[in-house]
Amino acid sequence: MILYAHKQNNGCNDFAMDMVFVWAPGEGPLSLPDEVGSTLGAEGYRSFELEIHYNNPSRDAGVTDSSGARVYFTSTLRPHELGIYQVGDPLLALGGTDVGDGLTRHDFECPSTCSATTMENDTVTVFRELLHMHEKGLTMTNTQVRDGFPIRSGSVEFYDFEQAGVYSVIQDSFALKRGDSFRTTCYYDANQGDK
Repeated sequence: MILYAHKQNNGCNDFAMDMVFVWAPGEGPLSLPDEVGSTLGAEGYRSFELEIHYNNPSRDAGVTDSSGARVYFTSTLRPHELGIYQVGDPLLALGGTDVGDGLTRHDFECPSTCSATTMENDTVTVFRELLHMHEKGLTMTNTQVRDGFPIRSGSVEFYDFEQAGVYSVIQDSFALKRGDSFRTTCYYDANQGDK
């Protein structure tokens, strides 16, 4: 499930949207820290769009769903603005290549120019890191690099899409600085799953 927010009044016809919330099987509910929020109204988000992906491989009839996302409004602005910084393979397309046969490795780079040109602030605090692959995924590592040196890494050693479509890395919050880069490594087994 992905919740997108639109700053224009065009709603679903507006392709300039921000991802503000993601959820997948295995992930619990998310409550933002008290000091974090998003600006709504004329100077902020004006509408939301919810995208839900269903998995019903047995094609069971009559299955219902009550999933959703709650957005709470307050007139008190929060001191910190929420954002999602997506690295790795953001389109989940392996750069247009096939997963390959048997066990394979795919590496993705988010160079320092990405954060240097897209971050509005010099430093942001990351309070949650999510790793996501699809059914053929085995293991994944996301390494943060500063000034050419790895400074931290988040990983999932055993990935099982049926158990957890998204893996929340257990760690303390960390700083992302303008100019940091990321190296994401994904291992796949072409003999498992459909995707």
